Amino acid sequence: MIQKDRVSPGYYKRIKGVFSELFPKYGNLSPKLFHPGFLTNIQSEQLAKSLTPTTVNRKLEIIRAILNFSERQRRIPYSPTRGYRKLKEIREDIKHWERHEAEDFLRFASKKYFIGRPKRWIYAVYLLAINAGPRAGEIWGLQPRDIVQDGELILIQRQFDNVIRDFRTTKGKTSRRIPCNPVLKEELLRIIETDGLRSDQTIFRRAD
Repeated sequence: MIQKDRVSPGYYKRIKGVFSELFPKYGNLSPKLFHPGFLTNIQSEQLAKSLTPTTVNRKLEIIRAILNFSERQRRIPYSPTRGYRKLKEIREDIKHWERHEAEDFLRFASKKYFIGRPKRWIYAVYLLAINAGPRAGEIWGLQPRDIVQDGELILIQRQFDNVIRDFRTTKGKTSRRIPCNPVLKEELLRIIETDGLRSDQTIFRRAD
């Protein structure tokens, strides 16, 4: 069994979903039955449901993880999944904006959410994401005290988790610093001042 405190809440929730689907059918079977041929049959059943190879691989990987863990704990002599092959995943190349495309988008967003409009914070989110690249949860977890070194850096040390509706550590469980240019700094400080935020309140409070 995967321990809840060792994985993210989102991953744990996905695991529980896979358990609820597969356990009634396969939970009472002998571990030795989960050989590569048997797992290939499960692959075919899952693909017949119009699932993508990526989704099927994730489900089967959970089964393998359970059996591999059982082997390490010496609950079974060996994992019968050895030799199992994942489905080939077709991944599309990630397309990145050119600089002029990002600048055009930010100009559009700045005009739509102009200074003085209540939703100006949306532009600040776009600006932060494009300039520094934090994850969404890290943006929602940002607080005034995280703007450090006279506003030149942003300290990323928490993220807001939509599953548990609370804060938790970052994905790597360590803090890191990302650059904050003068334009971004001005936008963030304007929100902090306008909303009268304390140092330990989230800057983008609309995520609460």
